[in-house]
Amino acid sequence: MTSKQRMRLALALTAAGALSVALLSPAAAGADSARPECPRSLACDWVPAAYQQTGDPEDKDTYGNYDTANRPDSNAVKFIVLHDTEVDYDTTLKIFQNPANQTSAHYVVRSADGHVTQMVKNKDVAWQAGNWYLNTHSIGIEQEGVAAEGATWYTSEMYRSTARLVRYLAAKYDIPLDRQHILGHDGV
Repeated sequence: MTSKQRMRLALALTAAGALSVALLSPAAAGADSARPECPRSLACDWVPAAYQQTGDPEDKDTYGNYDTANRPDSNAVKFIVLHDTEVDYDTTLKIFQNPANQTSAHYVVRSADGHVTQMVKNKDVAWQAGNWYLNTHSIGIEQEGVAAEGATWYTSEMYRSTARLVRYLAAKYDIPLDRQHILGHDGV
């Protein structure tokens, strides 16, 4: 697909209420057409979180919404942190695509069908746990849901996809499948 075709498709999708041009334009995504790091049996896509300079233009080190890294070489991945979004799936993606929000997670799992969207490469550090040490040593997974509304959000499809993703990540990074290494955000 040519860049002109990508742009037309992106504009058509945007007009239909889908996500922005940045999702289909390699230039807008930092020439990043990454494949999601998911098990083959799982429906996944790649929608990059924002990574662009924010704040003072003189400060060349101020970027949002995550830090580039070379994990596991720079920091061993030792934990998986599970969150709930407290907003819907589409809003979560938009929040992570706005660098002014200074937040992200590696993955977002949709409630209705368990679809997984990766937003930060596993080698990079997502700003998800609210704890720098844990951010640098973990993979963050956001599950679509509002805790106060309970069971209507937390579906079997979402749990199955999350379990597949956790099992895959735990095997890849040699993370024990226990409560000391698979954490809920409330345990951070």
